[in-house]
Amino acid sequence: MRILVSTVGSHGDILPFISLANEFIKKGDEVIFYANPFFKTMIFDKQIKFVPIETIDEYNKIFKNVENKNPTRSFKLIASELMRLCPIYYEAMKNDILENHTISITNSLLFSARLLEETHNIPCVTIHLSPSIFRSNQNPARLTPSWIKKETPEFIKNISWYLLDKLFYEPDFDKPLNIIRKKYGLVEVKRIFKSWIHESNLVVGLFPSWFAKPQSDWVSNINLIDFPLDDNSKYISLLQEVLDFIKSKDTPIVVFSVGTATANDSEFFKTSIEACKKLDIRAILLTHFKEQIPANLPKNIIHIEYVPFSLFLPKVDLFVHHGGIGSTSQALKAGVPQLIRPVAYDQFDNSSLAVNLGVAKEILIKNYNVKNIVNSINEILGDDSYKNNAKLIAKNFTEKNTMQKVCELILKKYEIKND
Repeated sequence: MRILVSTVGSHGDILPFISLANEFIKKGDEVIFYANPFFKTMIFDKQIKFVPIETIDEYNKIFKNVENKNPTRSFKLIASELMRLCPIYYEAMKNDILENHTISITNSLLFSARLLEETHNIPCVTIHLSPSIFRSNQNPARLTPSWIKKETPEFIKNISWYLLDKLFYEPDFDKPLNIIRKKYGLVEVKRIFKSWIHESNLVVGLFPSWFAKPQSDWVSNINLIDFPLDDNSKYISLLQEVLDFIKSKDTPIVVFSVGTATANDSEFFKTSIEACKKLDIRAILLTHFKEQIPANLPKNIIHIEYVPFSLFLPKVDLFVHHGGIGSTSQALKAGVPQLIRPVAYDQFDNSSLAVNLGVAKEILIKNYNVKNIVNSINEILGDDSYKNNAKLIAKNFTEKNTMQKVCELILKKYEIKND
C-alpha cells in the first residue's frame, strides 16, 4: 500500500507524523512524506520518499512574522499560510496516487488530503494532536484566556461558537477553502470547525482520556490512542555541553522555551534571564532561532538550539514553556513540574488541563515579568506537591508505541495485509 503523509507546522506538528511513517515502513508499506524541507534531516529512514513543499526560507519567514503579543494577527497569518499551501500540497499528492492502493494521512488543519478524498476517493485519515479541536458545550475547551465554561448558560455557549465561526473561522478558513473547493468542482462547506473537520474516513486523537476526558457531545467517530512521544531521541545524542551542565545538582535547573514556531520573542528570553539572575538558578534556553538569545549569557545559563526533550527533561527541576501539546506531553512523561505561558491556538486549553492535574502553574503573557516569574518559580520549587503530582502522572506512561497502534488501527480499518 502507498501511504501519503502530509503535514505542516513546527516540530510538534511534524515529528509525530515522521514516527508514524517509520511504522508503516516497518510493516512493508511504501511511504511518501510531504513537508517543508526544513524537516528532511529529521527523517532518518531512507526508505521514506521525501517530497519538499516550499523552501526552508519560507518556513523561517512565516515563523519570524508570528507575534506572541498579537495572537489574533498571528492566527490570521497562520490560517492564510495554511490555505495558501493547501492546493500546493494537493497537486503534489495527486501526482503520487497509486489507483486502489493509496491512503492519505494528515493533520487537523492541512485540508489537502480531505480534498483528495473527495476528488479521487482516496481514504483520508485525520490525526488530531490536541483535544482543543473538539467542540463541546458540556465542557468547552479553553480557546482564549477567558472563554466559555461548562457552567456558562447554554445560549451563551451557542452564541460564542457562532461568533467564533463567523468572525474568525469563516473569513480565515471557510471562505478561502471554498474558493479552492470550487476550483476542484466541490460543493461549499460551512462552519467547518463544527463538524466537517472531523468527517474524514478515519479520525484519530493522539492524547489519552486521562488528560482530556471525552465529552458526550464530542463527535462520535474519534479513536483516542495516546500521546505521540517519539522525538527521534534514538538517533540523537545529548550534547556534551548539556551533559556537563546538568551533571551538578547544587542549584535547580530550569528550562525555558517558547516553542519551535516562534522566532521573534527575544523579550521572553531577556525577561527569563533577569529572573534567573535574581533566583540564582541555572537555566537552559531552548530555541533554534538563536537571534532571540543575547550574545553574552551569564555562566549559569546556556543556550541550545535543539535537543529531544526526552533526553534531558527528566534531569531538570522545572520546564517553562508555551503550552504546545508536544512540550506539555513530554513534560508530563518526564515527571517535571511546569510553568506555562500560553499565547494562542491550543495552548490555553493544554495549560488548563496541566494545571488541573496539579503539575503546572500558569502565567499569562501580560503578566510575564521578572517579579511574577520569580514568585511563580519559587512557589513551584518550594511546593513539593507539584513535583509529587508530576511523578505520579508520569506513571501513566508505559513503554508502549503509540504510533504502532495508530498504524495497526489504519491497516485494520482498510484490511491491509502485507506479506
